[in-house]
Amino acid sequence: MRCQPLWIVRQPAVNPFHNRKPILDPAGFYGREREVQQIAGRLANQPPQCCAVVGLPRTGKTSLLYYLHHHALRPPHERLRELQGYAQILPVYVNLGPYQALGPLHTHGARYFWHDLALALAQALATPTEPLTLPPMQHDHSDAGALDYVHALRYHVADLIRTCPAELVLLLLDNAEAMTTLPHLVGSLLRTLTQDPALGNRLAYVATSHVPLHLLSDPATLPVPSSLWSLFSEPVYLGQLEPAAAQALLHQASSATAHASLHPPHPFSPHDEQQLVRLASRHPDLLTLAGALLYDQHLAGTAPRHPADWATFEQQLLEVAMPTLQATWQAVQHVPHAPALLHQLAHQPHLPLEPELGHVLPLLARYGVIELDAQGSGHISAAVLRRFIREQPRPPDPLPLPTLPVPVAPAAPPPPLALTADGLPPAFTHLEAEVYAFLAQHAGEVCAREQIKHAIWPTDPPSDSALQKLIERIREKIEPDPKHPRRLIAVRGQGYILYPDTPAA
Repeated sequence: MRCQPLWIVRQPAVNPFHNRKPILDPAGFYGREREVQQIAGRLANQPPQCCAVVGLPRTGKTSLLYYLHHHALRPPHERLRELQGYAQILPVYVNLGPYQALGPLHTHGARYFWHDLALALAQALATPTEPLTLPPMQHDHSDAGALDYVHALRYHVADLIRTCPAELVLLLLDNAEAMTTLPHLVGSLLRTLTQDPALGNRLAYVATSHVPLHLLSDPATLPVPSSLWSLFSEPVYLGQLEPAAAQALLHQASSATAHASLHPPHPFSPHDEQQLVRLASRHPDLLTLAGALLYDQHLAGTAPRHPADWATFEQQLLEVAMPTLQATWQAVQHVPHAPALLHQLAHQPHLPLEPELGHVLPLLARYGVIELDAQGSGHISAAVLRRFIREQPRPPDPLPLPTLPVPVAPAAPPPPLALTADGLPPAFTHLEAEVYAFLAQHAGEVCAREQIKHAIWPTDPPSDSALQKLIERIREKIEPDPKHPRRLIAVRGQGYILYPDTPAA
């Protein structure tokens, strides 16, 4: 019998770089091990520290929150090492992105947020025997009715946390920059949850944003900065991927086709990878877009081979990456003097920087927009970003740069404080004066509670609660609004910081 030939129909290869959605499968998460360990270490403190995750658009903030969410639900021995001390963790994810368009005077925005937060928490706790419940929706659509419902939801959230069995309730707040467009009440009530003695040691926030949140507070519309942000320790920045992680990302091409026997693999050569990193840097989204473009060209037999081909490839990448580049440029507008600095680096990278611009370099390096050399000079990391910035209008000439806040600064400085002849605020008791003088000596620095206690009471230090009461009495005498302090701020899990007073003009 004559054998018939076996015809194999080749199916189109699937480009492994086309999926740019957040990584939901923890097995596919890569490249942020150091940042994850930083966050987990802060959550392991007692009390757990709130953590701000700052990264420009498309740098993997949402993927990181999903990864934390997954690890929090694992049994203790399978979790991240830093989180194995908790017998049970309850992660709750809330995306604030949909509230971005709501104005600060739109009181109903607070109702929507707190309703979604209460719903997510109730769903996380719901069981077949304990169905989820929420306070009944009120039919009063006035601002007063909305505020009443917000307070009802806040107390309902507190009751759910108080009665849940988890040792740590982890609220994952994605796209938290939308918080600055919501009424001030939203952040204030979130802070009150951590101040509840029954909740504070069992609750922590991990919030993501594209720049530090205090930079987004517009003093014209929000004259009193949110007290919520003083709960957060120094931000964890999602900058460029580590070199090994960037290489692993590019090696998706070979791993994705290695098991597809019907398709020949199209791995990138070392020269290909070098060119991709030159054009896109190690920015995860730009590198993914560059990989997708080159992968398709390899399949079509049109991959670049000569320098002129790579120049054409750069133009093609610039076009497909335009949304990410525009979002990045829009985000850095909130960083003082960053647009002017980047514009100068794009056009005249070797020109000496003005002194006030040089202070912005380390911050932009944390974002991954620039890279610093051994001499402290910076250059824009991605060639396509440099080319994009060259095409933007020249930003206004920079103004003198204010000192960057540590760790969180008010959006607008408080009015100068009236002092007596000895340099202290009026009506201080002896102990209040000593504590205030110690904090003033370390103005702008976070002073640990134990550091304060041993400086003032070297032989018989008081309890933390006694020190807190003393701090509250000091606030009553130096703060315009003691319930929303702007001079003397508590940094959760660390201590207190007294911001330097602004002298009268």
